[in-house]
Formats: sequence, structure tokens, C-alpha cells
Amino acid sequence: MNRRELLKGFGASLLAGGPILAATSLKRPDPPQTAPEPRSATTGREKAPERSDMDRLLDAIAQVESGNRADAIGDNGRAVGAYQMWKICVDDVNRIVSSHHTVPDRHMFTYSDRINPTLSRSMCRIYITHYGRGDLERMARCFNGGPRGHLKAATLPYWKKVKAEMERNR
Repeated sequence: MNRRELLKGFGASLLAGGPILAATSLKRPDPPQTAPEPRSATTGREKAPERSDMDRLLDAIAQVESGNRADAIGDNGRAVGAYQMWKICVDDVNRIVSSHHTVPDRHMFTYSDRINPTLSRSMCRIYITHYGRGDLERMARCFNGGPRGHLKAATLPYWKKVKAEMERNR
């Protein structure tokens, strides 16, 4: 057997987990174990994955703001999209994004992104995460009343609406 055939056989043996593994006393790794899918106790069907509090909050805000309508326009044309964002909110999100990345303008949102369901949700998430600091009530109230909205009594009724919507859609 020449060197080329030996190397070819070595590669095939290695790929197949053959004698080379046995000769070197290495074991073929066990396949990864996956947990069985959770099942409903009543129906036996697979359960839907749990939605995070953040997802529920974002859904509730969109519902309270616009009935979750991406084409909604309010406040005399200044509030646009499912999250009813003003241009100043987009500007603030872009400032937040650029301040958290070493490359400025890594992704800058545009005003027209407010009508895009995915991009407007991303902008809302960035804004409330930045100002809300992990507290759902603070996040919702800041989104409604600005960076210090959680301190304004006027945002309490808004929070109650958002909270009720979150409870309704558990």
C-alpha cells in the first residue's frame, strides 16, 4: 500500500469512526440528548413555548397604542405605526444604538421604519430596555411619558391599561 492509499484510508476511517478511534482509545461522542417536548396534561399535544415578559409587554404596548395596527397614525400625524412613535423617539433610539457600539451608525433606524412591524418592535425594545432598566412598569411608563415617564403621575393610567392587556393575553 502506498502512502496516498494509506492517507486516503486513514481519512475514511477517521470519518467513519473506525479503527483509528479504537487505536487511539478515543470514544465517539454520544449524540446530544434533548429533552422531550413538554406536553399538555389535558390534550397530550405539544405546548407552545412560554412567551417572555418582554414579549408580552411589547405586545400589550402595541395593542394599547394602536390596536397593533402598523398603519396607524395619530397625534395629528406625529405618532406613526403600531407603537405610535414620534420622530424624536426614533432619534433617541439611534442615539442609544450608536452609543452602545464601537462602530457609529452600525444600524440607524429611519422614520419610515415606524410602520415596519419588526423594526418598530425593535425600536420599542431598545427604548424601553434603555430607560426601563428591567422593570416592566417603568418600561411602559417611560415609553408613554419619555425617559422620566416612570416619575409622572400622568403615566399611571397608561400602565394600568398595559398591565391589564398583559394579564388578558397570558
